Amino acid sequence: MRKVFSLLSLAICLAMAACTSSPTTSSSSSNKDTSPSNKENTTSPSGSGDQTHVITGDLTLHGTTKSISVPAKVTTTDDALTLTSTFTIDRAAFGMDKMTDKVMKDVAIKVSLKTNRKGDNAGAITPSENSKIEFLGKASDHQHDGGFKSFTGSIKPADGDITKSTISVDMDTDSIWTDDDQKMKKLTPHLKSPDFFDSKKYPKASFVSTEIKAK
Repeated sequence: MRKVFSLLSLAICLAMAACTSSPTTSSSSSNKDTSPSNKENTTSPSGSGDQTHVITGDLTLHGTTKSISVPAKVTTTDDALTLTSTFTIDRAAFGMDKMTDKVMKDVAIKVSLKTNRKGDNAGAITPSENSKIEFLGKASDHQHDGGFKSFTGSIKPADGDITKSTISVDMDTDSIWTDDDQKMKKLTPHLKSPDFFDSKKYPKASFVSTEIKAK
């Protein structure tokens, strides 16, 4: 009877050992399928699709050059590269400090630039439905939209990784337009005057990037 009991106990122990070793083997196999190295292989290449960047560069307005850093969203496809950015500048810092008692110093800038990545004009920037440089100025009781009708520039090279590119834009200050052009028609000439852009003395405004980093 004792022999039977001993053999039965041994059989139970062996069965339990076999059961506990099976999940361990299965777990090891599962870990291999979800290892970090396997996950990294599915990650999109850097610079493709939509990415947020910080663009640093020299902005020249009213004959004064300042280094600025602005956020930008960059979208790339096989054929095109699109850059959009909204930021604020202090016009007084660029010597445009007239009428600060009536018009706020902070001016909101909205930029949308689209360029081809292929062909003879790859990287070139010109005004279009998808390439605009606009601004918003505010006074205490009202605000006005505006922008530049004429500008040229480039994003080169216009490849998938914009951190390797240089962005340059030249704006014709005499091409300023505002939402008052179809109304009283006084604001645009005033912005071209020495109180603001002084277009005759400073016919060009420009931006040249010095560094582009993925955020």
